[in-house]
Amino acid sequence: MSGQGELLLRMQQGQIKYADNPVLVYEGDIFKTGTRNGQLFVDHEATIPRKSDNIIACYLRITRNDDSADYKVLTMPEIEKLRKFSKDPNSKAWTDGLPGMVQAKTIKHAFKNYPKLRILEKSKIYCPGFRYSRRRCRSSS
Repeated sequence: MSGQGELLLRMQQGQIKYADNPVLVYEGDIFKTGTRNGQLFVDHEATIPRKSDNIIACYLRITRNDDSADYKVLTMPEIEKLRKFSKDPNSKAWTDGLPGMVQAKTIKHAFKNYPKLRILEKSKIYCPGFRYSRRRCRSSS
């Protein structure tokens, strides 16, 4: 499942109220994260024009149902560790699409401590006017 798909399902199942898109932090940006008054915080100011295309971190802000905020921050050393565990660490997605992979991994790891999603099997999805097969709904005509 894609990172964006996971965000959508988490919202649909009521685990979260909303989640911003993942934000890439580039070398030269002003970036600070930590806890303040017992709450996680992220302060980020992008430097424009960008001085470098080197990504140093990515973060995601999640709004919980009680309107509190949760943040997930992944730094590049953490992302490089995840890349080493990848099935194909030198795939085109990792080499040519690094920003997208960083954002996807940030979404996936943001929900590591949340309950697992309950996803219906495709064969269990209700399709009115259709008969069911193992893989998908088929027209009954």
